[in-house]
Amino acid sequence: MKKQLLFTLVASAIMLCACGGSSLGPQSGYAPWVDLSMHYDLSKVKNHGGMKSFNTVELTHGRVPFTNERFDNSEYNATVVGLNVCLRSQPIVRNSTKRGHVHTGDKLTVLRPIGYANGKFWDYVYVNSGLSAGREGYICTDYIVTQEQYEMIDYYALYTGLNLDYSTPSKLLQAVSDVLLKLDAHRNHPNLTVSLLSKLPFGNEQIVVYQIRNNSIAGNNSLIAVVQFFNNNNDYVVLGVVPGNGCNNVSRNPNGSYDVYFY
Repeated sequence: MKKQLLFTLVASAIMLCACGGSSLGPQSGYAPWVDLSMHYDLSKVKNHGGMKSFNTVELTHGRVPFTNERFDNSEYNATVVGLNVCLRSQPIVRNSTKRGHVHTGDKLTVLRPIGYANGKFWDYVYVNSGLSAGREGYICTDYIVTQEQYEMIDYYALYTGLNLDYSTPSKLLQAVSDVLLKLDAHRNHPNLTVSLLSKLPFGNEQIVVYQIRNNSIAGNNSLIAVVQFFNNNNDYVVLGVVPGNGCNNVSRNPNGSYDVYFY
């Protein structure tokens, strides 16, 4: 049974300067419902008298990279996220290439990745359910997630009228679903609230901040996840997952790292 999600809107635009501060220990009042130490060194989080910050390189140094999962060329099961998505005879967006339509929840078998063509990324698929069941064709990968990712998205994010829904670009949904999978939400099924806090452009990159709150724990029960997206492909990198409620500012450094200020 789906839970009603409570979403937090963060509209703060406080600009903070990077400065030295005391180290924030891994606990720091946080009720640890998940162990982050494999991926992030929380001792590198700095405290600025009520506000905190981390540098993305320092936070991840010596830890296991947290990136989107890559697939090889073998077949895999997937699910559609999107309304009235076209199944096409060619990887070209034209009326003449429409072969049918698929919708959120329709099951697919991805037969092979096509890669980038005509301004989009494509997969060649076999449709297993829905109105186009039994047909093969091309679908833009923007609307395709793995079955495991879809279960996380469907359980925690796809609620009409909230700030993560069918219209959210699927790579933003994929990223938060991967975070949830890494946090073992698929095994523990905690009572989580998942919300999109902010999207910040940096040239050909975009930084997106999510909040993930465990409503079963009182007190300091919230994490923020900071994700780097790229405008010219479907890749993303989870730059940091730290105890926090919201993000105040993100600044890009000359070495390509980011300083993230949060509370």
